[in-house]
Amino acid sequence: MKKLYSAIIILITFATYSQDITQAVTLPDVVPPSPTVAALMHFEEVPVDLHTGQPDISLPLYSKPLNSELSFSLALKYSSLGVRVSEHSGWTGTNWSLIAGGVISRTIRGGADELDKGPDGNGSYKIKGVYYNSDFWNYETLTDQEKSEFNWRVNGTSQHVYDTQPDLYQFSFMGMSGRFTINPQTRQPILLSQDQKLKIDIYFDLNDVNGNGNTNEIFKFAITDANGICYEFGNSTNPELACETSQTAVQTTLISQKNFGFDMPQPPVPEETVSAWHLTKISTTRDDMTSTTLASFTYNQSNEIYTTPWSVTINELKPDYATMYNFHLQNVTNVTNYFRPRQINKIMTVTTNTQKLKEVIFQDNTKLVFIPTAQGSHIENGGFYLDKIQLKQGSTVKRTFYLNYENLSNRLWLMNVNVDNTQNYSFEYYQRNNVGAYGDEPNVWGFTNADYSYGDNIYFKRAYEYGILNKITYPTGGVKKFYYEPNTFTYEGADKIFDYSSNPLNLNPQYYSNYFQATQQGSVSGGTITLTHEQEINVSATSNSEYFYVYLSNGSNSENIALAYLPGKITLPAGTYTVSVAPFISQITAPYQTQNLTVNITYATQKPINSGSYCSYLLGGGTRIGSITFEDPQDTGETVKKKIVYDYDFYESDDVFHFNFWESSGAVDAKMGSMYKDYYDSDPRYLYTNTSNSTVNFYNIKYHVRTKEPNVQLTKGGYVSYGKVRVYEAETDLITGNLPAHGYTEYEYTTAKDFPSPEKTFEYPYLSPPNLDYKRGLLVKKSVYAVENNLAKLVEQTIIDKDTDYDYIEGENIKSFDLIALECKHKVFYDKYVNYVNIFPEYPMICQSSSEPGIYSPCFTYDNCTEVAPFILSSQQIRPGRAELKKSTTTYYPDGSSNGITKTTTYTYNPENYQIASEAYTINEGSVLNEYKTVYEYPVGGYTSSLFDSSDVSAINKMVVLNIINKPITITSYKNGSVLQRVINKYKDFSSNQVLLSEVETLKNGSATIGEDRIIYTSYGPKNNIQDVFKYNSSNSGHISYIWAYNHTLPVAKINGIAYSLINPDKRDAVENASTESALRNALQDLQNSYLTEEIQISTFLTDPVKGVIETVDPRGYKLKYTYDILGRLTKVNDETGKIISEYEYKYRGIF
Repeated sequence: MKKLYSAIIILITFATYSQDITQAVTLPDVVPPSPTVAALMHFEEVPVDLHTGQPDISLPLYSKPLNSELSFSLALKYSSLGVRVSEHSGWTGTNWSLIAGGVISRTIRGGADELDKGPDGNGSYKIKGVYYNSDFWNYETLTDQEKSEFNWRVNGTSQHVYDTQPDLYQFSFMGMSGRFTINPQTRQPILLSQDQKLKIDIYFDLNDVNGNGNTNEIFKFAITDANGICYEFGNSTNPELACETSQTAVQTTLISQKNFGFDMPQPPVPEETVSAWHLTKISTTRDDMTSTTLASFTYNQSNEIYTTPWSVTINELKPDYATMYNFHLQNVTNVTNYFRPRQINKIMTVTTNTQKLKEVIFQDNTKLVFIPTAQGSHIENGGFYLDKIQLKQGSTVKRTFYLNYENLSNRLWLMNVNVDNTQNYSFEYYQRNNVGAYGDEPNVWGFTNADYSYGDNIYFKRAYEYGILNKITYPTGGVKKFYYEPNTFTYEGADKIFDYSSNPLNLNPQYYSNYFQATQQGSVSGGTITLTHEQEINVSATSNSEYFYVYLSNGSNSENIALAYLPGKITLPAGTYTVSVAPFISQITAPYQTQNLTVNITYATQKPINSGSYCSYLLGGGTRIGSITFEDPQDTGETVKKKIVYDYDFYESDDVFHFNFWESSGAVDAKMGSMYKDYYDSDPRYLYTNTSNSTVNFYNIKYHVRTKEPNVQLTKGGYVSYGKVRVYEAETDLITGNLPAHGYTEYEYTTAKDFPSPEKTFEYPYLSPPNLDYKRGLLVKKSVYAVENNLAKLVEQTIIDKDTDYDYIEGENIKSFDLIALECKHKVFYDKYVNYVNIFPEYPMICQSSSEPGIYSPCFTYDNCTEVAPFILSSQQIRPGRAELKKSTTTYYPDGSSNGITKTTTYTYNPENYQIASEAYTINEGSVLNEYKTVYEYPVGGYTSSLFDSSDVSAINKMVVLNIINKPITITSYKNGSVLQRVINKYKDFSSNQVLLSEVETLKNGSATIGEDRIIYTSYGPKNNIQDVFKYNSSNSGHISYIWAYNHTLPVAKINGIAYSLINPDKRDAVENASTESALRNALQDLQNSYLTEEIQISTFLTDPVKGVIETVDPRGYKLKYTYDILGRLTKVNDETGKIISEYEYKYRGIF
């Protein structure tokens, strides 16, 4: 049995407040250039997200309309965040993604929500997902005892682990993206970020493969956008053909405090879970019985296996065991059972059955075919990669895109895309041979670890660029180059950083080396090192004896590290330290009484703060774009034609242009001084005090825990976001002291500095962060400057107050819990909660009798830490949110005048679909202050019902059912409170669930009667394409009809002067149903010959699916043919006699 759950979902991200208010149906405009040429024109600019510094680098390959409202695009998109050591290439190469379909992916938090597995025969625990756990839904109503047992099982036993965190879902398709979660109790989806209202249907399979029991697995999603277009993900009949599944096996290796290692027993590999649902169909409505398919998608399965990098956790005893725990660590039971491992290494092997596009099938007998290499050919994961893409019309290949790669550094690199062996797009990457190999230790941000090396290795500030795309050469010969910079930040959360000593640009590397002859008699000193600031120093030695250690002391602070642990690291505050080597114990048996060794230490000294090269910012978090140049390498002179520069550095808003800066406008979402997960923790433990296990004592063992992981939350997908950015254009680099000749624009945004996560997010045990992203990246100021005679003049400035001009609105909370463990010295002896409560230890501590060897008994009387489990749940509800702009103030300064003209714009929003309900602005016009206002009404949120009759209202109600809710049905313009014009858009259900615009009326000067001007849309085709339009006004009226061919996807005839229904049906059907170009040409000629009158005028068009329009015939019978070059650019227009009507040459090779 399969069951359908539906919900109206609200997407909450504030993105833009501009709106196209033209609701009339878009009438076909059939003129060259072709869609392919239009796609190439996108390369004129590279959009940049100024808030994060990330350019939108994409390579459009093909596009086509699916209907009058929706187009399909095929492109390759590049991520410029940098190449992380641990990241694996996809099937289009390192950092490239194919944009062609869509996907809903899942991030499993805790365990998969649909899992409900009991213990297996070996007693291995299984996860109980939130779908099956009513105690999770009703946690607040549980008794204290029930809560205590629930908390115990959340921590986990040998048979149970309770999930308390709903999974997160991410979707990306056809230009839309967002995140949502599913309410575990109601099974209703709730979006976390929105810019429109979507309707999401979730299809659960309530039976397992044998038809028994509940699985609650999701086999399909259907998302309906606000125009009523439905997108299906997954497959109801063959889920494996559109869903990805994965399994993760975990391998853990422990290194004990005595420096011997052992592998943990391998946990059972969990059952496969669905990790992604791919787009399978786009249709006109969500009703399968009445909808028309616009495009369908099929997939090939690729079996991939890859490993994650080792994650490392260091548990360093404090104080060191040399002074307190040396004897306890001689006991193997203590080491393996009661001390934390000194180092925990964990690696995961992920086996995934991924789905890769096979075909995109359109309704005009064309399709895109994606042809992969052989399974096992992908060097990184054993799957396959994309070899070529074919555009087919029927069985004929009309265009082929070849993707060519190289393997380097054990990675797949896309080197060029070749179109029909004639057009070549080539790519270059910065020193890709230097990218760290999988398994290499990255820096804390995940990139190649070359940033913080001292001694013989000099810091190389461009290591963050290894492997990043820095050049694209186009078929035209034009070149686009990308120049990156390391991300910088001066703020951690709301706090300005005061210590920049960890910036390697502020440091001078130092190296200490000394020879020691160490003996059992005591410590031997060997010189000093001076640290100008607290830092982590690197210590190594030529001996790894377990009997000696390196000791550093300055009287008030001291640290030591055993030779057996070297090479290693020690964190020390500023000061001058004596370096010594000392024995652990005074009596060392021969031949270990003497050690000859050399101790090496690398550290750094800080540059003076007042030096000219000191930087008041830190580096980290990947890359940002610094500039983009557009070049023509075939020119004999200067090659740079255009250069766009992006400056993220902190500056004051004055007329002085700062080139040498000391601070960054960048901020990270972190706590001051807690950039890395580095904390102190303790375990209350009983330990054996000798090797015979005869006596025990209680200790509170303290650890310094370190992980190679940044303690930073993401902002808009990146670590660093910028509050102030300046953008300007220049042909060359600016000379110091000069302003950009073309002027510049400054932008200011909200960041984590304005809306930081709470401190508990960055303190152990690191609770889940709240959803704050919707408050960040909001524009608060924009200033446009002109430059004349090297002087800046303010031309225009927009100001938005982040506190008063935005509304921050939170949605419905989703329940989620984080577990916090409390100290309890007895917990280690118990597995099951019932035994903990009743004090029946499953793992007792047994002592040997000191008087009777071989006789064992419990070491002490067992207990529990009260009957309450030593765990608590912290409620970390997931809260959706949105930001609504209420007001903006723009001042214009004509001719650089100091007396500006101010325009204040206010906005209100529809409560049901979050679209603009009204937009009003006041502006001084001469000496008069005028207010202009536009009000929008929609099918939801209330409208003026007196303007519509009962059939109109019925159609509006059907629009709501079909989720066609973003189309305004009235648009009213006011001036100083008086109506200037009202546009009324009326809809009709032309066929079952084919609700489309039927009439547009325009009422002027406050009239409440029938409009003076009306447009009536009489009929539509099966793809919702207009067939008949009747325009009415007092001076002219008449029909315009359109005939569509290519399976009703493209217009081929425009007929003025006759209704569609009156066209000869035989001749009309012959055009619409023509299956070949020859048949279509003949049918169009026959149609034109049938209406040779002045009252009826016919224009016809023929189209090539790759090039676009190839032939037109006007009402006079005058024929034009269009010719294109290999780049798809129009080169020639000929008449039917071959005479050249127009000809085009493209001498310029650039792409801007």
